[in-house]
Amino acid sequence: MRVHEIMVREVASCRPQDAMSEAARIMWDHDCGVVPVTDDDGRLCGVITDRDLCMACLTQGIPLHQLTVAQAMTPDPVICGPDQDVSALCQAMRERQVRRIPVVDEDQRLVGIVSLCDLTRRASVSEGRGAQPMRAEVFDTLAAVVTPRATTPV
Repeated sequence: MRVHEIMVREVASCRPQDAMSEAARIMWDHDCGVVPVTDDDGRLCGVITDRDLCMACLTQGIPLHQLTVAQAMTPDPVICGPDQDVSALCQAMRERQVRRIPVVDEDQRLVGIVSLCDLTRRASVSEGRGAQPMRAEVFDTLAAVVTPRATTPV
């Protein structure tokens, strides 16, 4: 199975110079926890998560509307292409412990996004010979992504 078969194509994005409050509004309006950050040509230049917003606000003691997306975004996110195999996508999620991966074309323009939720939904409705291996791969990916990185109890 290829990434383009499961990716979400309609993705809201923001710009690095936007206020973090704009990224938060996009997350609220679209019920998501990550917003891809693109330049004026639609090329991916980063991602910002709900956690990034919270931690920036907490650590800097400044309201979201006074901070820019560039101040807290991840500038070099894990990405994939639409023709990439879903198994490779799962492997990248496991290795980098990320829940969502932006999908870009050959010019690095944002064309979609794939989340663990998308993978789980697809695996839950899959039938036939490939269903069980896909379910196992998605389960292994979920387990790896949610494994705490810190060894100290919180």
